[in-house]
Amino acid sequence: MKHFGFGACLLAAVQSTFALSNSEENVPVRPRSFSACLLVKDDNHLLDEWIAYHYHTLPLRHLVVAVDPDSITTPEDLLKKWEKFTELETMLWTDRDYRSAEDLTETVIKKHKALAQNDTVLLLKEHRVRQRNFYGHCINHFKKTGQAWVTLIDTDEFVAPNESYIFSSKPQEQKLSHFISENHEYFDKTPCFPMARTLFGPRVDATEGNDYYFPAYFRTLEYFYHDAYGEKSENGYLKVMVDVRKFTFKDLDLENIISGPHRPLEKCVMPDYYHSPGKDSHSVLRVHHYLGSKEEYFRRNDARRDIAIYDRKADSSSRFGPNIVLKSW
Repeated sequence: MKHFGFGACLLAAVQSTFALSNSEENVPVRPRSFSACLLVKDDNHLLDEWIAYHYHTLPLRHLVVAVDPDSITTPEDLLKKWEKFTELETMLWTDRDYRSAEDLTETVIKKHKALAQNDTVLLLKEHRVRQRNFYGHCINHFKKTGQAWVTLIDTDEFVAPNESYIFSSKPQEQKLSHFISENHEYFDKTPCFPMARTLFGPRVDATEGNDYYFPAYFRTLEYFYHDAYGEKSENGYLKVMVDVRKFTFKDLDLENIISGPHRPLEKCVMPDYYHSPGKDSHSVLRVHHYLGSKEEYFRRNDARRDIAIYDRKADSSSRFGPNIVLKSW
């Protein structure tokens, strides 16, 4: 019996599924392919699942990845593998691809100062500056190359349908691409599509385990319990997809427009649940945000993470469920 590596098995599964979906009759017409801007820091262990899921469900076909300057690893070989065996087009950026030399020097000085003083507030501020710069340049890149919808999420986040809007009697059997096709009116009328987040915790229930031939440590196939919808939760602010076709290059001006990951463009009109999370159940799409196990959480070297934060989020995000919308993607 042949034994394949984790990535090879995943790629084979994605390829076979993609070939089958194109050969079947009466498959709902998929929307134009999606793009994504992704920041990574030693996230290779998460990338295969993240890419496979969004490649299969959105469908993701264009990806720009920016590697954190403090990252020890690089996803270069992993991305080349995806380009070789699938239709995914990728670009790998470093800070030099979207930040000036002067800006980089200033950031290094501030970061060293913050680390020396254990100033997590300043570290977060500098991270947000880098994040805004990357999203701004990445969105402009996809505008110039004629793309459409661009997702702005992280490697521990997965775009998912809100089960309240699923019309199938078996929600776990409905693919996200089908959902988008069937509800296109929600996507055609807005340039910015808000997606409320749901934090999924580390609780594992043996009765809701993985029934499919995939590794048990796929977060989407292992963790089904989550936090409450609404303001009394650890879910955090919403994330967005933007349709760059609906913006001019002036709208995307880097100096004045790009403002953050939760509202990346000034012209993005946020829904009422942006300020009133209690209404976030109205979100047509949600972002499943996976906390992971304690070991996974502390795998990344990040001064902003501590055990008290993890324990609080783990308790809060294991209270409700199971939510099995993604169980059979």
